[in-house]
Amino acid sequence: MKSPARIVSQCNGALSNSPRRKARTGLCLVDVMVAIVILLIVTSAAFMSQLISMRMVHQSRDVGVAISDLEAAMDQVRTSPIGSLAVPGSTYEHDENIAQYDDLHLRDQRIVVSYPEYVQGNELPDPLRIVLTARWTNNRGAQRTESLQTARVE
Repeated sequence: MKSPARIVSQCNGALSNSPRRKARTGLCLVDVMVAIVILLIVTSAAFMSQLISMRMVHQSRDVGVAISDLEAAMDQVRTSPIGSLAVPGSTYEHDENIAQYDDLHLRDQRIVVSYPEYVQGNELPDPLRIVLTARWTNNRGAQRTESLQTARVE
């Protein structure tokens, strides 16, 4: 086994135009450093790819949970008597949160029910368009929103 001093000596000889050193054997410090830099670049690219993938998984999971909650809330709204919708103080009051979904599965989760063509004090339009909007805060602190809508006739 060659000593480190001999390897460096050989590398120095290989890098110079010395006539006494024709063939290069072993690895010199520059070769090792280049290999380490290449390894670091590849590793950091793989790490960034993994990080982005994890963010996308979290985002996809949050959207899936929000849509599931919206579908459950929409089922409840559709099965409620139409006369109980949009009534002040009711569970499905116009432009108010549906209390049972507040912070249910997601951070700062709110599901708001609205009836876009409805004017408070007037009769409910026929067909009645119902829009449910879920709002929540994701794991990075950003506000997210998803909506679901349907129409209902008397």
